[in-house]
Amino acid sequence: MALPGGVLVQFKPDWSDDQVRSWTNTKGLGLGQKLNIRGQWWIVTSEPGLASLELANTLHKAGDVVSATPNWWKQTVTR
Repeated sequence: MALPGGVLVQFKPDWSDDQVRSWTNTKGLGLGQKLNIRGQWWIVTSEPGLASLELANTLHKAGDVVSATPNWWKQTVTR
């Protein structure tokens, strides 16, 4: 497993895309793509490695978002 950078963040379901953009701008965070899954999921940009883990923990503990987890990359092998 590795941390290539980025944090997967689930924002509150009643937040609009503009509210998400405003919140990330206010926090000085970069906003990546909106994920095409149910809920208000976005990638918040970060440096790779420990920085993404620390950012995910900070966002989760702050309580402004529903969920925040680092963008883990895991190598898979077919059987």
